Amino acid sequence: SGWIDVRTALAHLPSRTLDAAAAASARQGKHHVLAALAPAGAEPLVLLAPDGGVAAILVPAGPHWRYGRVLAPQCALHDPA
Repeated sequence: SGWIDVRTALAHLPSRTLDAAAAASARQGKHHVLAALAPAGAEPLVLLAPDGGVAAILVPAGPHWRYGRVLAPQCALHDPA
């Protein structure tokens, strides 16, 4: 019983920390953020804000990235256990 923060829930995935402006853009789903990244890998990528919060989760779409989810600051997931 309790809460798991999003960063902890996604800790098994690779991540990249963005600067504040890019993190704000990622939270809005702006595509210029995707264009600045290396080609997509085989698994999702977590985009982090400078404070360590999750800004977005990207999923591979061929050699490119697409947004799987964009998150507002301080999101949490409930742990039913």
